[in-house]
Formats: sequence, structure tokens, C-alpha cells
Amino acid sequence: MHTLFKSLFLLVPVAIGLARPAHAQTVLFQEQFDTPARWSTATRSPANVARYKGTDWLQYPPLGNITPNSFNLLYTEWGNAPVQMAGDGAEGNYLRMKLSTYNPNNFKATAARKYLFGTELQTLQKFGPPAPGHAIEFESRLRVPVMAPRMIASFYTYSQKLSAGTVFSDEVDFEYLGADLGNQVQLVSWNDWGRRNDTDVTPGRSYNDGVHHRAITTGDPGTASNPVNRAQWHQLKIRWICVSNGVFRTEFYSKQNSGDPYVLLFTENDVQTNEGMEMHLNIWATNPTPAPTSAPGTNYLMDVDWCRVSDVLVSALRKPKTVPSNGRS
Repeated sequence: MHTLFKSLFLLVPVAIGLARPAHAQTVLFQEQFDTPARWSTATRSPANVARYKGTDWLQYPPLGNITPNSFNLLYTEWGNAPVQMAGDGAEGNYLRMKLSTYNPNNFKATAARKYLFGTELQTLQKFGPPAPGHAIEFESRLRVPVMAPRMIASFYTYSQKLSAGTVFSDEVDFEYLGADLGNQVQLVSWNDWGRRNDTDVTPGRSYNDGVHHRAITTGDPGTASNPVNRAQWHQLKIRWICVSNGVFRTEFYSKQNSGDPYVLLFTENDVQTNEGMEMHLNIWATNPTPAPTSAPGTNYLMDVDWCRVSDVLVSALRKPKTVPSNGRS
């Protein structure tokens, strides 16, 4: 999900430089969401928001002297606290992220625009870019059990930089785009994206221009072997490879079961992200389905079992099984 507003306000110290491991794979970050004691709730008037303790995760928006309505995207405001859930013995505890039709902090029945109440988590740390001959792998085990049209559930990476007064961003996304798309998933890459909104016509930056942005939709809901079954637990992986100095490519993978081999969904060679990026998870919606309500109503859900970031030697990678994309964009 390309958030055009949120990162302008993100004032979180990050670790950009990472030591390069000499062995085949090194885990740089791992989160099981298994420790309730790491959760706390803090109050910043007029909103109650929650953050993950320690140095790993920040719930968006960051706590501070910024009003909640500064943090919104289309028809969603961030700040809905995630909830830890007990597992069924297979995945252990997991994190439940919610998109609520009722927003206790920012609902005005007479307002022209009413905001749903969504959830976003991001790592405090940036990872990459990978060194030549290395790949950075971002992985998550998740499911999206309750979904509605125009709802978006995302696992993605994100970074920004300021140049000559314009914020440019790099981003790589897995996006589930509403119940109407079934088990299809949108795969998106952004590089040095400088447009601020849909009407900005900055020269050289157009959607799906193959340089700054590309989005494709893949996965066949009618195929039994489809590795992207959003309502069930499955694993997603973004493999960000440095082919040679200054040359990158991104590979998108999925698999249904932990014991299965990953399936390569798409390879992006042209939109070359090259900035260190955080790992993000979020759930939000566009205009205005599901409709906001003035009282507690419906929750749409995204569950996350674990997340991991690794540095991998390219020479140690096996040739993946591939599945053809349907080519939709």
C-alpha cells in the first residue's frame, strides 16, 4: 500500500547500515507476537493508541504531539490497537489487526468524509539495501479471514527520502484488494515515487510506467493449487536481490503450508527499489465501503502469526518453482 501522507510525519530513529553476514543466511529480525507483556497502552489526547514495547515495532501513528486526524489515508484513520490471540496449537499466539466501521476518535455523523478505524504496524529498523551477491528476504505468515469490498490488507516494505523539498519513496507490496478479488493478490513495486496525489502530474512519474511503479494482480481463485489463499494461514515472501553494484530485482513468493516450497509469483526487474526499508503490516479501506457507522459495528480482520527478515547469499538460493501471472495490472 502506497501511503502518500503517513511518512511525512514519521519521526522514528532507524538503523540504516547493516553488517553483511559471511554465511548463507542470517536472521536480522524475527517476531513471533507471543509475549503479552510487551504490549502497553498509552494515552495521547484525544486518542488511545497502543504500541509494541521495546525497539522492534511501532504502531502507526507514532505517539507524540500530532493529532490523530493528521494520520489518515483516503477513508481510514490509524490507531486501532491490535489484539493478541491464542492459537490452536499449530501457530501458537498471533496478532489480530482490525479495521472497524466505528471510529471512536474521529467520527462525525455530519462530516463529508467519515473515517474507518484501521491498524498499522511497522518495524523501527530499516533493512537493506542488500550488498552485491546478497538478498534481503521479508517474510510473514498471515491470513485475512474477514474481508469486505474496497478493504485492503497489506504486507509490505517502505522507505522515504527528502530531495529538493519533495518526499520520494520506495515500496514493495503484497495487497489483498477486497472480497471481490477472492484469493488474488496485487504485487506492487515503487521506486523514487514523488507524486503527492492522483492529480499530480510530475514529469516521468506515472502509474505503471515500469520505472517508478508497477502493479500486477496474480493468483487464480479457481485453481486448487493456488498458493495465495487469503482466508487460511499462508506465508508471503519478498526477496530483494542485489544482482550487481547498483542493480536490483524483487521477487514475490507465496506458499500455503509451512512445509511446502515457496512458489514464485512474479519477478520485478525494472522498478528497482534501492533504499533501506522498514517492514509494515496494515489493514485499511477506500471510499467508503464498508461504510463508517456512528456506533460499534463490524470489524474486518487480518491475522499475523510471525514476521522475519533475513540476509541471504544469492549463491545459496535454489531455483524456485514458478507460477505464471495472469498479467492483469
